[in-house]
Formats: sequence, structure tokens, C-alpha cells
Amino acid sequence: MEDHLSTGTSYAWEESDWDDNFVEDMDLDENDTTDQEDLTDMEDKSSLATDLATWASKFQVKNNAVDHLLKVLQQHGHTDLPSTARTLLKTPRHVATIQKSGMEYFHYPLHQKLLEHLEKYPVEELHNHDTIDLSFNVDGLPLFKSSGKAMWPVLCAIHLNPTVCFPNHINLWKQPAK
Repeated sequence: MEDHLSTGTSYAWEESDWDDNFVEDMDLDENDTTDQEDLTDMEDKSSLATDLATWASKFQVKNNAVDHLLKVLQQHGHTDLPSTARTLLKTPRHVATIQKSGMEYFHYPLHQKLLEHLEKYPVEELHNHDTIDLSFNVDGLPLFKSSGKAMWPVLCAIHLNPTVCFPNHINLWKQPAK
């Protein structure tokens, strides 16, 4: 029997659908709990991936460490977990940039990023401060030795315990041809 509720289509049941053979056509083995176990397993594994992503983000675990942990978990039966931290954490692969003054900009909303990082601190740490010190740092670094491309991140640091640093802007610049 087709499940019409999950497809989003409507189905008008008719009285003939409920004839005496209806129950016989369905597999109603009361001892068979595989569907319930499969559903529970899917929920457990789904929550395992969510819990792993939360853990990796909360403790700022490096991606290579998460990749290795995922590989070990897959070898021990959790084959439905993603293979990489990028997939687990849903890291975007494409970002929208702005062209301005011969540079390419990617902007993180400072207000949103500050709130996102401040939420990770214990409440006691935040209540112990009347002000929160921030510092910004800008420095360019070449992307490749053979090209004139450079990246200029604008980093923001929150000076609480522990100090957290995150990008506010990322500027990509290409040196004009000589």
C-alpha cells in the first residue's frame, strides 16, 4: 500500500478501500519490530551527527581531528555519518562576494558574529565584565608564490577567557600586472 500522506498528495478514501481483505494484505506481524528499530536507529544516528557537529563547534575541534574521528566511527558501524567535517558542519562551499575598489570582499555581519561567539561563553564569564574588549587586526598574506594574489583578513578578537578570534571581513586582492 502506498503512503499518500508522506508525498503531500491527497487521496480520497472510498468505502471499498476498507474491505475485509485489507487487513490480510498488510503485514501485521506483532513480533516484527524492525521498522520501529530502523526508525529509532535513524533518529539515534541523526542525533549522533547533530551531537558531533555541536561538539566540534562548541570545543572548536580542528577539522582534521573531526575527519579522523568520523573515519573511526565509520569503521565501527556508523556508515551513515559523513566522511568529512565540512559535510558534518555544513560548511558552505560557495560564498557571495562584493567587488569594490579593485578588491573582492566577503563580509561577516559583526553584530551577528559577536552574538554567535558570546553565546559560547559561560554566563558567569559574561556577568563578570562591565565591558568587553575587542581588538581588530589586518594583515595581508600571499596566497601563492607565483601569483600576485593576496588575502587580507580583518580579524576580530574577543578578550575574555578564553580569547576568541574570528574573521569580520576577508579581502582578496590581485596585484596589477607590471
